[in-house]
Amino acid sequence: MASSGLVIKKLSVASGVPLPWLDRSLRPLRTADLIALGGGGGRYQKAEAHFQVSHILNVVWGLAGHLPSDAAEAAIIVNGLRLVRTDEAGAPVSARGGPTMGDAMAATLTAAAEYLRAKARGGPPEPWPPIPSAITISLRGGQFAEVHWEGFARQRDLYIPEGGYTSRGALSQTTTVGRPILVAAAELLGDTLNHQERLRAASAHENAASST
Repeated sequence: MASSGLVIKKLSVASGVPLPWLDRSLRPLRTADLIALGGGGGRYQKAEAHFQVSHILNVVWGLAGHLPSDAAEAAIIVNGLRLVRTDEAGAPVSARGGPTMGDAMAATLTAAAEYLRAKARGGPPEPWPPIPSAITISLRGGQFAEVHWEGFARQRDLYIPEGGYTSRGALSQTTTVGRPILVAAAELLGDTLNHQERLRAASAHENAASST
């Protein structure tokens, strides 16, 4: 199960961001209702609630904040960015923009998590589903995110705020989310999906037993 303690430990290893920094970023994310709320526990073991795909991504997007206290604002901004350009031939983007960053990356992460689950069960070997080689998030001046795809038909997707480029001086930095972070996030989501599957199986077993 991907609890908050496991999430920040795994993302700390993948990103090189100190564990205390990630731990402090959870408070503003919880306050903004952007991650799962859980019970008590020791340091770095604060929640038993399992993290869904949006919760895991919000912790990742929080890395774009200049300080841990900026994590929620950074996550809200990044989730709301909308696809406006892709380098893939024959893939026009609507004049109104494509999917949001939050929705697009949630789908990407879910596909990667399901691949890892199938592989762990001994499924037939298949190539990885498309997963970015890196995501560059710029909150310096005009806000945008570039999703880089290495070895796929498209090489780069550009996401900007729905209303066009804007400036938010409080979050003036550029952050790169590398593929190891995204793979770690997919592994965490796989833990959550496995836990949910076990709960459903246990519930079905209890219902079958009670009906006999």
